[in-house]
Amino acid sequence: MGNKIYIGNLSYNTTEETLKQIFSEENRTVKKITVITDRETGKPRGFAFAIMGTDEEAQDAIKNLNGRSVDGRSIRLSEAQEKSQNSGFGTPRPPQQYRPPSPTQEEFVPPKTNIDEFPELVPRNSMRSSGDFKNFGHDRMPAQKWDKKKKKRLEPYKDD
Repeated sequence: MGNKIYIGNLSYNTTEETLKQIFSEENRTVKKITVITDRETGKPRGFAFAIMGTDEEAQDAIKNLNGRSVDGRSIRLSEAQEKSQNSGFGTPRPPQQYRPPSPTQEEFVPPKTNIDEFPELVPRNSMRSSGDFKNFGHDRMPAQKWDKKKKKRLEPYKDD
């Protein structure tokens, strides 16, 4: 059992000072009270957490104050539970497996080869393997002469 208490069903007008006065009754030690607020609006969300001095004081507060009326609402007290380790979409995330670090470029050095010794490694349609420009598409073809007014080629492309 822990000394952290969940306080639910709070009025939106309930402050930390009000809760501290109620929990301090009967000489209980209250270390901290936190009213949870909305991130965007800053308004209270209707619940809070209290950290008591000892586990026995937390048990006593839950036993005696559960159901008590505070600011027109009966509060509900229970032992606070640890936040679950899920990703927020309903299913817990599996534990991450260890992956050894991948080799860096300093560690991996490819062997040096002379490209002329291994002609099978040269791509078939590269300029090195053939002298013509047919296999490279329009941007690698020899320059054509155009008539800009007629939008025609002056010399037809000669295919070998």
